[in-house]
Amino acid sequence: MPKQTNRQTNTDMPKPKFIVIDTSICCLYFDIQYMNTHETETPATVRAAIERETVAGAKMILPFVVIIETGNHIAHIADGNIRRIKVEEFTTFVTDCLEGNRPWMPFNGQDRLYTLDKMKELLETWKGRAIPNKDSIGDVSITAIAEFYACAMSNYDVLIYTLDEGLRAYSPSERANELLNVPAPPRRKKN
Repeated sequence: MPKQTNRQTNTDMPKPKFIVIDTSICCLYFDIQYMNTHETETPATVRAAIERETVAGAKMILPFVVIIETGNHIAHIADGNIRRIKVEEFTTFVTDCLEGNRPWMPFNGQDRLYTLDKMKELLETWKGRAIPNKDSIGDVSITAIAEFYACAMSNYDVLIYTLDEGLRAYSPSERANELLNVPAPPRRKKN
C-alpha cells in the first residue's frame, strides 16, 4: 500500500516575485529632490516594500535605462554636497546590482535586448506605443526587460515596480499592484 502524506501542492502557493524596478521607484528610494513626492508612496514606504519583498524571497533587477535616468536626475541636483552624497550612494547601489548582491539579480541577459535587431524591434514597438499612449522609449525598454525575464524565469511572477500607472499596466504579472498603496490600473493589451 502506498504511503500517504499530508504535503500541500505548490499549485496553491503564489509564485515568488521577480521585480523590475522603474526610475520612479529608484528616485524615491534615493530620496532625490523634486522626484521624491507622491500621493501614497514615500522614500520610507519604497524602502520598506523592497525590504519586505527581499525577506519574502523576491529577486530584483535594475534595468540599464533606469540607471541612466536616475543618474541623470542625480546629476541635476543643485546642491553640490547633496549631489556628491547621492552620487556615492547610487554608485555603490549600482555596483551591488551589477554584481548580483542580494536581493539584486546580476545584470546577465540584458545585453541580448540591445542587439541591432532587438533595438530595431524596440523602436518599432515604441513607435506603436508613443503616439497613442505617450509611452517613453525608456518605458518600452523596461517592458521588454520584464517580458524577457517573464519568459526566462517562468517559475516567478515578474512585476514592474513603478508609480507610473501606464507602465504598471504592462507588467507581466497582475500582482504588480501588491507593491504599492494604489489601486490597480486597467490591464493593457500587448502590441
